[in-house]
Order: sequence, then C-alpha cells, then structure tokens
Amino acid sequence: MGANFEIGEAPIAFKAGDPYAWAILAGFLNTLKVAALGCVLATVLGDVFGVAGLSGNLLLGGLVRWYVETIRNTRLLLQLFFWLSLANRFHRRDRHCRRSVAFS
Repeated sequence: MGANFEIGEAPIAFKAGDPYAWAILAGFLNTLKVAALGCVLATVLGDVFGVAGLSGNLLLGGLVRWYVETIRNTRLLLQLFFWLSLANRFHRRDRHCRRSVAFS
C-alpha cells in the first residue's frame, strides 16, 4: 500500500504511490534541510545585528537595539498572529487556492 499524496519539494525522488516509509524519509530530509538553513541564517543575521549594535553609529546601534528589544519583549504567540495575518493579507486568492494561509 502506497502513499496517495505528493510532496512538492523533496531532496529524494518521491511520487504518489511510493511507500509511506519513503514519504517519511522525504519529510525527514526536508526537515533537516530547513533546520540547517535556519541555523545558518540565524547565525549570519545574529552576527550582522550584533556587529551593527556595537558599531559607533548611534542611529544604526539605536535601530538594532530597538528591534531586538521589541522582538524579545513581544510574546511569540502575538508574533505568530502578526506574521500569519500579514501572510493572509498578501496571499493570492485564485482558483487553485481553496483557503487562505490563516484566519480566512
């Protein structure tokens, strides 16, 4: 018995009808890829913001400190609602889309 669904982007070849174990492996590899890219991006952005915050430029340092304090002092759930509503606002609604991203 095979999986009756497609995986849009997978590092290994996967098509509908392949075994569920192959789908789980494709999902696991997708997770590893996204986690690795997230770690690299977080490291690079953290370094850039850290150096910018320590710079002698008062405007740049102040903007970085304001951004960091704003993000760190805002609850994660509130941030998720904000980003989802923003994504919902700019989400294309066409005949191929049954529902919006969130809060339709």
